[in-house]
Amino acid sequence: MRDAYCGCTQQEVRIALAGLSVSGIMSLMKESLGHLLELAGILPRETDEEKEYKHAAFMLHQAAESFYGTVLLVYTNYKPKTHDLDTLRRLAANHDPAFFTVFPLRTKQERDRFDKLRQAYVGARYHDDYKITPQELKYLARCVELLRDQTETSCNNKMETFLT
Repeated sequence: MRDAYCGCTQQEVRIALAGLSVSGIMSLMKESLGHLLELAGILPRETDEEKEYKHAAFMLHQAAESFYGTVLLVYTNYKPKTHDLDTLRRLAANHDPAFFTVFPLRTKQERDRFDKLRQAYVGARYHDDYKITPQELKYLARCVELLRDQTETSCNNKMETFLT
């Protein structure tokens, strides 16, 4: 019989817990308790604003992934099955180095912000500790707009070569 909370059978839970240390099991229990207390209204929930920021970060990740995927499809007729923006960025830049300039990574702040976007694919949906500020979102939105523009330019240039 599957548990209504985690969707696992008791045997699946026992197998999963068998590989954890006592501190790992305690950590899981604390997380579960926190979730249950939040559901019961004893602990504060995320504000709607925080949820919107997380959702916006996830959607920016999806947009960036789509733009990089478009580049790879135009240049190679193949898009790898990865959601890792760093990998997709490098693959796109192999065909057009201008893609390295879209998300500059020269400073720690630039690297941290790109990392926030990379983490958004999972973190924004599943990790309570994933946080992103409006300032970070604004910066990343601008970078994704630049990525969109670079994708259009690069793909149009490549497709023109198909006609000659």
